[in-house]
Amino acid sequence: MLHQTPERWLKEKEISNSRWRIKLIQEAVPWLEKLSVSGVWRQLRRLGIRLKGGRGYIHSPDPQYEEKLAAVNACVVRAAKSNGREVALYEDECSFYRQPEVGADYCQVGSATQPLARMSHRSNTVAREAAVINAQNAAVLHRQAAKLTLSQMLKFYREICQRYPDAERIFLIEDNWPHHFHPELLAHLEEQETAFALKVPFNWKTEKIEERCAKIRAKESDHLLPIQIVPLPTYAPWTNPTEKMWKKLRQDYLKMHQKADLWNELKQGVGNYLDQFKEASTELLRYIGLSPDSPSRARKTDSMAAAELAGPSP
Repeated sequence: MLHQTPERWLKEKEISNSRWRIKLIQEAVPWLEKLSVSGVWRQLRRLGIRLKGGRGYIHSPDPQYEEKLAAVNACVVRAAKSNGREVALYEDECSFYRQPEVGADYCQVGSATQPLARMSHRSNTVAREAAVINAQNAAVLHRQAAKLTLSQMLKFYREICQRYPDAERIFLIEDNWPHHFHPELLAHLEEQETAFALKVPFNWKTEKIEERCAKIRAKESDHLLPIQIVPLPTYAPWTNPTEKMWKKLRQDYLKMHQKADLWNELKQGVGNYLDQFKEASTELLRYIGLSPDSPSRARKTDSMAAAELAGPSP
């Protein structure tokens, strides 16, 4: 009953409430009718039912949610067994701003003092970071820019390949930001083998773009990047561990920073923060949930084992 709204459960009474109240619960449950409001409250507590704060919730609407996660896990397992010939990387982008994010900080007790997020009188300038995290050791590679244009993303992809020169194939596990699947970007990559549609806006499917892609492939035919795009489910940021690294960046560096009037220093500081993870990091691996002993990794064990049994599947 409590999993439905009073409006639906008591529709014959024309109730318009979206949330339950003690009086409404009493109306809905006949054996509670003779009790007082406080009696109903005590009875609910004995049954383990209490008023609790809600939280925002959304689940991916992707009909291929499970299949995509299985494909991701298969690529991670395959890369782990390849002795460096294949690499699995989680990729994502984030924005950060001149103005500091407000957060809690330690200070003296009392109302006279309070931690201050010191703002700038200047406009709230934004910068972008793109980063990849190695699924095996959490080594990070990142690129910072004012805007992550197609040319910037291509430069980043080339830097990824330079970082892993011995890799015959790089599985790039990404969300569904359309720029990831732009035809002119994919034209620089080896032929894609994913079984899932890489959806792009309709106006990117023009003859001019197709002609440019053909020219790129003809010119780069001997130098195509060994990258395979592995799409994550749509609207499912919890499936990308890189999101947790952005959370760590915000918690450790961007909240309450004192560099609102020192934009270049702030950008350099963000770069330096990410650089500390450029080599394998056990700390970050556990924080983002990819360490073998982390709780979230433990929950993935069964699905990864199933993916291994199913065999390779990019």
